[in-house]
Amino acid sequence: MVVSKAFSIIKDFFLATVILAFSSYKVTAQTTLVAGDIAFTGYVASHNAPTFDEFSFVLLKNITAGTVINFTDNGWLSTNVFRTGEQTVTWTSNAALVAGKEIHIVGTTATLAGGGSAGTVTGTALSLSVNGDQVLAYQGTTAAPTFISAIHMNVYVIAVGDPTNTTAAAWDGTANTTNASSLPTGLTTGTNAIWVGTQNVSTSERNNGRFTCGPNVTTVALTRAAVNNQTNWQTEFAASGAIPSFTLPTNCSYLGSTLPVKLISFSASVNNNEVEINWKTADELNLGHYEIQRSVDGREFNSIVTIVSQTSTGIHKNIYDYTHNDPVAFAPGAQNFYYRLKSVDIDGKFSYSGIVRVKAKGVNKDLVIDRLINPFANSIQFNLSVNNSQIIKIKLLSTGGRIVYTKNINVSKGSNAITLTDDNITRISSGIYMLEVITADGDNIMSKIIKQ
Repeated sequence: MVVSKAFSIIKDFFLATVILAFSSYKVTAQTTLVAGDIAFTGYVASHNAPTFDEFSFVLLKNITAGTVINFTDNGWLSTNVFRTGEQTVTWTSNAALVAGKEIHIVGTTATLAGGGSAGTVTGTALSLSVNGDQVLAYQGTTAAPTFISAIHMNVYVIAVGDPTNTTAAAWDGTANTTNASSLPTGLTTGTNAIWVGTQNVSTSERNNGRFTCGPNVTTVALTRAAVNNQTNWQTEFAASGAIPSFTLPTNCSYLGSTLPVKLISFSASVNNNEVEINWKTADELNLGHYEIQRSVDGREFNSIVTIVSQTSTGIHKNIYDYTHNDPVAFAPGAQNFYYRLKSVDIDGKFSYSGIVRVKAKGVNKDLVIDRLINPFANSIQFNLSVNNSQIIKIKLLSTGGRIVYTKNINVSKGSNAITLTDDNITRISSGIYMLEVITADGDNIMSKIIKQ
């Protein structure tokens, strides 16, 4: 009897201890998200290996560490199942993050706008088509997904031979191709998803795009509405492997967040035997300096120069440029050169721009702009040397990356005297622009030009 009673006391004590332990132990589960809890802020589909395609998004809800979101470029079929055969990555946050944080995913690397890791990315890096594609964000399984947001960049038009007409309400509807997707279940274009395109206008298909930061994004509701409105986006079509005219992430001040610098654009272009590097900032807040970093493989980067910011306090808008002389001498035989910008504030925090690429053969004088009349008034005049006869495209871009003039012309092998004169040129506003020439095989060269 005594033994039995003692055993009973020990058992009760053990159970009480176990219950107390479990009641004291807090399990932090991942945050369950619903449609509209994130919004896509940018994408680049023009990259070629070894540079990965990229996208960015902003959180519109506080999340816990360990929160998981899947991103796929598989389309969603009208039969309410995923198309298969493409890529999916899974992002897991490594810390609790507040609404307003912007995350940038390149391949299988995730970083925060403003610098620092945003967690881990597993799976196969997305490979976005330059001829239209999509990125769908969801939690759960492929068999039972809960869609959180989506971005679609495809534009089908029956009149030009496509299988269907893409619409805002249904996206590509019943089409079943690698470029197509119907609107994912539970999402609405313009509310918690975005379509970058115009119905029945095939030329509105753009393979690079980003939110412009212009509208009011001080609240969750305002941010969701602004970012999912394509009129607030800067978009472009670039040939496969071409350098985007802008960088990701957007670095906008979502929900009042502050960053040491808001980078509007970062570009690198070949000018004869040099690489001209340009960037533009919207805000500089307590910024210390910039580092221009270079790579020959798009993975391992080294700093080549440090440039002190034009201001160290306050908020300012600035334009920077730097010329990298004779880059071939540093890496003979390289096929490409890759550049990125590291922005470092006075407290040591830093962030990286997107990666831009120039082709080494452009530096080797296969494509040369010279004798450029600068500044220009009513006509643009320059000499262009190419290595074979072809049709080339000429573009004039603002410092913000907006195309203000474009024209295709025939050129012959060797040196060509180019004169561009028409009403569209005379109507261009005074200012600084980039003159870009793109060859038939996708090579490009850029040179700064001023309209007086």
